[in-house]
Amino acid sequence: MGDQHATDTAHSGHGDIWDGSQPLGDELSTARLPQFAAHLPMSDAETNFITNVCQQVALGIDNLRLRARDMAALRSISALPASRPHLDELRTAIVNEVAEAFAPAEVALIIADGQGTEPQVLALSRGNAGTWVRAALHLIAEGHERNLLQQRGVAIARLEADGETLGWLALRPHATTRLSADRALVFSSIAGTVALLLRNARLHLIAREAAVDRERHRIAREIHDGVAQNLAHLMMRLELVQRLVHESPDKAAAEAEGARHVLLTSLNDLRGSIAALAPAQLDELGFSGAVGALMDDILTNVPELAVTFTGVPEGVIPLELRAPAFRVVQEALSNIRKHAHARHAWIDVGVDGDHALVVTVRDDGAGFTADPSAPAHGHFGLRGMQERAEEFGGVLAITSAPQQGTTVTLTLPLRLAA
Repeated sequence: MGDQHATDTAHSGHGDIWDGSQPLGDELSTARLPQFAAHLPMSDAETNFITNVCQQVALGIDNLRLRARDMAALRSISALPASRPHLDELRTAIVNEVAEAFAPAEVALIIADGQGTEPQVLALSRGNAGTWVRAALHLIAEGHERNLLQQRGVAIARLEADGETLGWLALRPHATTRLSADRALVFSSIAGTVALLLRNARLHLIAREAAVDRERHRIAREIHDGVAQNLAHLMMRLELVQRLVHESPDKAAAEAEGARHVLLTSLNDLRGSIAALAPAQLDELGFSGAVGALMDDILTNVPELAVTFTGVPEGVIPLELRAPAFRVVQEALSNIRKHAHARHAWIDVGVDGDHALVVTVRDDGAGFTADPSAPAHGHFGLRGMQERAEEFGGVLAITSAPQQGTTVTLTLPLRLAA
């Protein structure tokens, strides 16, 4: 019991001696690093020398660990997807990554809207904006031109991209009132990475909004050219039925049947437009289930067209890419139904290593003369598919020839969804 007590005391934190049971590097990285030297049979000069060496080695280890943490933080921030659908999520992820890099610390992301209004705090690593955040806002309001400012226990780095100030990254380190020169340089580097990330996020948002506007215009044109025209035609046929119902009941019945056909066509077109606005089946059924629903619809309405689907496990396709991939499959199948006169269609979905999602839809139908220089809007919604691909940084390739069928290949980079 006495020996055990002595051992416990030796390792209780009041004077640990390195006994070889742990790697020396681990021992050197602690606050007790030189203490083992004091227990070795050495002169005072030798002990002081060994102690100094240990302190230098420990300092080197700490610096290496700090640099490794800095590099990890830069990599983590650089890897954040600028294409996140919600900017608030991206901003929160940024401040949390920076706070982790400078732990213990608090971080605030302050954004300028460019409209002359006061800068706004849009993300905090913890809690509510305290006194230190108000001090940071005050320093920003004073109009300092320096890219990095350290005052009042706060470090502020300007977020600048393409000559435009996007905002500021404010840091309150808990362990010190001022960052060292090396740490300040790291903070400036991180701020530069954050600025590029926010700039790219804004560009993605603009592109997404433009794509939404294009999609709305496309659907409006489809409704005008399809459903609205069919309803006008239906009105004329019903007026004809009204005139013929007493004079020629047989002709009136035939016209009524024609009107019924127009009405059914309009209803299907309208359902298609509604589906194009919000692919609810993706949420309800998943990607494979939603494609299966398209195939079931073809089986019901176009039984002479056989469709084969080869996919990947549900979790392989990132959430951000499911909608554009599904839309291209949906549009390609719609084109096949309307124009290809095909007997068979194949849908293949796969991944090219860790780089890209590849979606291919091909048929054995009539095909057409594919002219790469021709505007896409001349061919059955191909322009819409190309716009979807470009919105997510992808490429749409179309190959076709008369009587040789058509192949539509969508390639979307996985890195945007990482």
